[in-house]
Amino acid sequence: MRKPDPRIFTAALAVGGHEAGEAWMVGDSADHDVRGARAVGARSVWLHRGRCWPADAPPPDHVAGSFAAAVEHVVAAGAR
Repeated sequence: MRKPDPRIFTAALAVGGHEAGEAWMVGDSADHDVRGARAVGARSVWLHRGRCWPADAPPPDHVAGSFAAAVEHVVAAGAR
């Protein structure tokens, strides 16, 4: 399995013992990370790395400029 195949996200959720609604995916790929998270019902933070979001892609739940900023957002949102 490879991202964005929903099975890889489902497997990761199972290992962590969480439901998709409790989870956040932090990544820098609109297709692999954000689309994959959306497919299983998880929330997402896209690390923009100075890039613009693709106009034809459904937006992430949050956009961050760094991993640290992404983690701060997830913690503030009350993630487990």
